[in-house]
Amino acid sequence: MMRILAIVLSVLALVSAHPLIQETNDLEIIAKNILSNHHKLGSFRIEDNHSYNDVNCEQNVVVSDEELKTIEKMAVNLMDGFETSSLITDYKTYKELKWKYFLKWIRRSRCLSDRSSESLPHFVCFGGLFTSLLMTPSLVEDWTLVVTRFKDTIFMNKVRLNEDWKRGRRQPQPAVDSNPSVGGDGSKQFVDKNTYFAAKVTQIVTNGDKEANSRAVNEFEKCFNCYESKIGGHRLLLMSEMDAIDEEGNQYEIKCSKSMAFGQKLLQWWANCVVADIDRIIVGLKDSEDVLKEIQTVDVSEIPSMSSFRWNTDESFGFVNRCLNFIQEVLKDSKDLDTFRVVFRKRFKNIRVYKQSTHGLLPNWFTAEEEWDEWDHQFDTQTTRLYSHK
Repeated sequence: MMRILAIVLSVLALVSAHPLIQETNDLEIIAKNILSNHHKLGSFRIEDNHSYNDVNCEQNVVVSDEELKTIEKMAVNLMDGFETSSLITDYKTYKELKWKYFLKWIRRSRCLSDRSSESLPHFVCFGGLFTSLLMTPSLVEDWTLVVTRFKDTIFMNKVRLNEDWKRGRRQPQPAVDSNPSVGGDGSKQFVDKNTYFAAKVTQIVTNGDKEANSRAVNEFEKCFNCYESKIGGHRLLLMSEMDAIDEEGNQYEIKCSKSMAFGQKLLQWWANCVVADIDRIIVGLKDSEDVLKEIQTVDVSEIPSMSSFRWNTDESFGFVNRCLNFIQEVLKDSKDLDTFRVVFRKRFKNIRVYKQSTHGLLPNWFTAEEEWDEWDHQFDTQTTRLYSHK
């Protein structure tokens, strides 16, 4: 594990020698102290036909514990319905759709335009991006962010790894649990069955009827929460997927795996849930024949005691705080919509920032001064045209 993380612009080192907080292994206390003031602002859905909906954001509801035990005894074959399921094969395009809908929600909710400059968020991004920053010192994985400033708020989006590989480097391999399929244009595509299995388990544990066990899955249909939070002195506006809730309002993330996660993977689950303010995880455990054998429910607050992996607070939360400070410093004199790439490479053990000549993170309909109603129809027309085919 790396012990020192340099934050650099070109050759200038900007690392703080003092960590944000003192080291402790009580992750629950850390989460409450660092990611503070979680406050849900609203929700939206991506429907099965890929359309946007922020009017009726009904969430999946987990069945009772007794019903979960009954489902376990059914030995459901998770591949039932796979052939007729609507699955995400182009994750780059789907991520672009999520980003556009997040920006649409921001404009429609007026959560930025109706605020004073003192209460505006410093950063806007997906919750998953923030989790990547949080886990960088532990997992040491490469990442690239595209960032731009607009009216005192910095917008950040993560570039997928396969977009970042340059000539002379080996292309990333598909996940082990992947199936080739043929896209609408006749090209071969890879379906990540791990995400399909998670969607299938979600369907099963939130319906409670036998028909759901063999019903096709529509992987596009998801609900997203938009919320504000803080880390150190940074105000954040985040968006995260919400798999389900229970009748008491507890929020759930739903996973599917051949075995219960442990070590770094389990802590990554924990970080994901802490960032999104999720209370519990349901894990569907399957065998080698893809039959659902067991359903476990884990309280997020108990995960630290389940993992033998030692969390280094100095490197994780200190890294995030210094990284956000650095991005603010780099962009403070930039013009609105100037765009930068923030690049972390584990072999160099530093962060580098490069200014881009092209914009594109924030579209015209988001930055325009006109009222949103004037752009709403045009947005929906463009989105429908883009996603009119399966």
